[in-house]
Amino acid sequence: MCSAYGRCESSVSPRCSSECQEYNQGFLARSSAEALDLQTGCMQRASCTPDFDDLLDECYSETLTGLEPSPEAMELCTAMAEPFFECNWFGTPQSCGSFHAAFSAPALAAERECSFASCEALGGCIAAQLYSFGE
Repeated sequence: MCSAYGRCESSVSPRCSSECQEYNQGFLARSSAEALDLQTGCMQRASCTPDFDDLLDECYSETLTGLEPSPEAMELCTAMAEPFFECNWFGTPQSCGSFHAAFSAPALAAERECSFASCEALGGCIAAQLYSFGE
């Protein structure tokens, strides 16, 4: 994934790939290998755009539509069914699984810490457990 930045940006230093990996350590840790493979493939096929963030967003969206929920994602959705569905986060187990398909098993395990959170606390708990994972 980080190599696409070097392909698209001509003024990139040779250290860019390691800096990219260091800067995105949390994202890389909470992403599944399958999600990273799909994103990398998308970025390698894509034309370079003036705004690299647009390419990242486009490839992430493509990745989400190309992934099937992992067993770990579906297990999380089952374990978190009560707060997720009572708090109107997801309409179906499949929508929950699709959302969580891009996350790594360790990141999903960290999110399970939120299984007893109230609806009011759920968003903050998930932000702390899932989106801060690996940082």
